[in-house]
Amino acid sequence: MVLVLEDLSAVLPDGTYLTDLSVDGRTLRISGLSSAPSDLIAILDGSALLAHVRFTAPVTRDRNGDRDSFEIEAVIVERSAW
Repeated sequence: MVLVLEDLSAVLPDGTYLTDLSVDGRTLRISGLSSAPSDLIAILDGSALLAHVRFTAPVTRDRNGDRDSFEIEAVIVERSAW
């Protein structure tokens, strides 16, 4: 799990903030705010630690209007696959 957290902090772009992170078995769920949420799927899918990255809810505009809220789910790849 530490490797996943390190990877997320390295790959998430400036202007993206997580408000929630949970892990259930091998399923990672993150939500937050981003100025470019449409880029997040490709960025996270490029990680060797994650697979099957997808939005689980529609992207919606934040109340302040400068960021969009997102919810993403991904499968944490088994360590033997690295």
